[in-house]
Amino acid sequence: MLHTIYSYAISTNASIQKFELENIDGGLYASVVSDVNIDTNLREAIDKGLPVTFVLQSKVSLSRWYWLDDIISENEYKWVLTYRPFLNKYKLFTKTGLSLYFDNLSEALNLIKSLKKWQIVNNVNTNNIKSSKYNISLRFHLDIDRLPKLMQLHSISNQKINIDSGWQEYSIYP
Repeated sequence: MLHTIYSYAISTNASIQKFELENIDGGLYASVVSDVNIDTNLREAIDKGLPVTFVLQSKVSLSRWYWLDDIISENEYKWVLTYRPFLNKYKLFTKTGLSLYFDNLSEALNLIKSLKKWQIVNNVNTNNIKSSKYNISLRFHLDIDRLPKLMQLHSISNQKINIDSGWQEYSIYP
């Protein structure tokens, strides 16, 4: 089972452009392509060595007519991006423990923008719930809480620093 969904968000600095969902051996795997625009102030902060954390969150719930939706899973995938001035390279840490070096910022952002086969649900039994609907919500954002306090205050007044796609919801019938 492969579902491909294209989406266009209203936000100007982040959006989820493409979302694919696959059922592999009872687990749901998502492939997500995001679009991220980095402000010059945030770019300067990264170039000065400030680590920034990008987060992709997912919520999967099973739609029920008689009560609230049954939440099956909530996951997040994090990337930490920093600049190493002595090496003159950008370093990207991933959730899986992988750390990669890049010559420029755009190469590192290209890896962040595209996530392939991320497991969002461990075991799902689609045989018993053929008539049910899955609600999948995705959100890509910059983790403002991990920035220094001065940058947090600056992000309140400057929306270009506050990178957030908002929750984008998709409905899938197995």
